Parts: sequence; structure tokens; C-alpha cells
Amino acid sequence: MPANKEHTEATPSSLAVAAGEYLDYLAVERGLARNTIAAYRRDLTTYCAYLERAGIMSFDEVTRQVVEGFVADRRDGGYSDASVERALAAVKGLHAFLVRDGIVAQNPTAALRLPKKAERLPEYLSVEDVSALLDQDFPEGEMGLRDHAILEVLYGCGLRVSELVGLDVGDIHIDDGFVLVRGKGSKERLSPLVGSAARALTRYITKGRSRLAAHAHGTETSAVFLNKNGRRLSRQASMPSVSATGARWGWWDSIPIRCVTPLPPICLRAVQTSVCYRRSWVMPIYRPRRSTRMSIVRN
Repeated sequence: MPANKEHTEATPSSLAVAAGEYLDYLAVERGLARNTIAAYRRDLTTYCAYLERAGIMSFDEVTRQVVEGFVADRRDGGYSDASVERALAAVKGLHAFLVRDGIVAQNPTAALRLPKKAERLPEYLSVEDVSALLDQDFPEGEMGLRDHAILEVLYGCGLRVSELVGLDVGDIHIDDGFVLVRGKGSKERLSPLVGSAARALTRYITKGRSRLAAHAHGTETSAVFLNKNGRRLSRQASMPSVSATGARWGWWDSIPIRCVTPLPPICLRAVQTSVCYRRSWVMPIYRPRRSTRMSIVRN
């Protein structure tokens, strides 16, 4: 009979346990996006490790100087301003949560201010450039129909790539002229679906999607945009095919960003006014913290 071996499992520190409770709060009660939670988890894991290296085993021992030292450590490590700002935001949120829950008495980050981030306007395409891009000949078959619909919907509906690949068939309301979009933080909004975007999406759904879905070998999916295996197209997988469309135009890396351009005021001369457009035009079901910019709708 083999001898019994003792296994020593590392017990999470009190710092890690408290940070985990905060992350659970963000996920369950605040409903933050999965990627946001993952980024905060990385930042707080690094923060807890920094505190432990400094000999701090309880959040009661953290002072403002300690937090400032953590921020300086991140900057000295070569992290970008955006990464440092996000890490500080995670730390500030954690300490505020600990005070609200009565775990600690003082918030050492209360007087700390997030660095002011420079606003940078995105580059965008002119109406003429977009028309030239979308009016080109796309490859025959279901993949060409899909890629054409992707670009038309990205531009015409003003969606982020993550929003586009997250669309389900039940979110598409072509007859009513809108699409239900689920954005950051589980926020929902209605976006107009008209003109060439509606036509391209209709062609893809009726002629291309069923062919792609047949490759799933009996596995059904509600996703609108499918990959060659009949499963939901991922954000990463959508980039090469979409970017390749614009390679000959010199827009290889920036098509998805350039396609999400401000809708007003040019749309006023590009789209005929109707009650449907006014009702669905960036009208959130749950108001987002920042308004989502959208692009011109092509007739």
C-alpha cells in the first residue's frame, strides 16, 4: 500500500479574499463586462502581491503613501498611462467597497485623483470612401455575403466589433428597421437598420448563414454571424477577414474603428426623416454612461 503523502495547499490571503469579494460584487451587482472584470482581476492581483512584498497583510494597514508607491511602481515598470489609470481605478474601487462593507474604517485612496486622460477623436472615413469600400465586388459564396454584411452593419448601425459578433438572430428586426444591441456593461440600445445595411444583412441571413450553419454538424447556434465551422464568429476571427477587405485601400488595421463614426449631423442629409428612425436612433433601453457614436446610414 503506497505511503500517504501530505499535500499543502496555499490558503488565499485575506487581501486576496477581500479583492475576490469586490470582483464578485462588480460581476453580480454591477453587471460589468467579463473583459472588464478580467482586467480588474489582473490589476488587483498585482496590487495584492505588491502589498504582500511590502509586508502588508491587511487592508487596514494601507496608507495613501503605499498606494502612491504602487502607482509609481507601475509607471517605473513601463506600463502605459492607460494601464496605470485602470489599475488605480480598480484600487480606488476596491478600497471604497471595503469601507462601504465595514471591512475597513478608512479609505486611503479617497483623496487620490485619477490622471486626466487626453481625449482622442477617432479617425473616420468620408461618405465617398465608405461608398467605394462597400460597393466593391465581394467574393462569391457565403463568406463573401457574410463579410459584406459585417462591414455594412458595422458602418450603417455604428456597432463595435464585439457588439456585432454578439448579435443573435432574435435581435434582428428588419421589418421594423432596427437591431437590438448589447453593449458594454450589459447595456442595451436600439440601433437603426435601414438602407444598404438592411439589404446586405437580409441577403446574408437568407442565402449565406444557412450554408455556414450546415457546417456545425447538428449543433445549433442563435448567432447571426458564423465562422466557417458554423459557430459564432469571435471578435478575433472577424478581424482578418474584415481587414483584408480594406487592404487594397490602405486601411488594413483600422476599418472597424473607422467604420464607427459619429452619426450626426451628416445623417440628417443622408437619411430621410421618419418616426421609426427618430425612435430607434441611439435610443438606449438602459441609458449608457457615455453616448454611443454612430455612423451615416447609406441609402
